[in-house]
Amino acid sequence: MSKHRAEEQRQQDLARAVSLLNTEQAERIRVLDLQMQCRQDLKQFQTGRLNVTDLAQINTYLEALDQQCQGVELRIKDAQSAVDEVRETLAQAVRERQVLENLKDQDYRAFQKTERKRDQAMMDELAARRKWYG
Repeated sequence: MSKHRAEEQRQQDLARAVSLLNTEQAERIRVLDLQMQCRQDLKQFQTGRLNVTDLAQINTYLEALDQQCQGVELRIKDAQSAVDEVRETLAQAVRERQVLENLKDQDYRAFQKTERKRDQAMMDELAARRKWYG
C-alpha cells in the first residue's frame, strides 16, 4: 500500500473514530437531559401529595439513568482512546510520507546535479575539440 493510500486510510479511520466519539457524547447529553427532566418532575411531585409508588418508580428510573450514564462515560473514554490512537497512527503515516517525499526530492536534486556535471563535461569536451581541431 502506498504511503498516500495509507495516510488516506488513517484519515478515514480517524473520521470514523471521531464520529463514534461524537455519537457517544450526544448520548451522554441525552441521558443527562433525561436525568435533569426526571429530577424536575420529582420536585413538582413533591409540591403535591406524595405517592410512594410513584416515588419508587422515579427512583428506579433515576438509578437506571445513572447506570446508563456510567456506561456511556466508559464508552466515551474508550472512544477517546481510540481517537487518540488513530490520530497518532495518522501522524506517523504523515511523517513517513514526508520523509519519503524529502528523500525523493534529495535523490532528484542529486540526479539533476549529476546531469548538470555530465552536460558541463560534454560541453567542455566539445569546446576543447573545437579549439583543438579548430
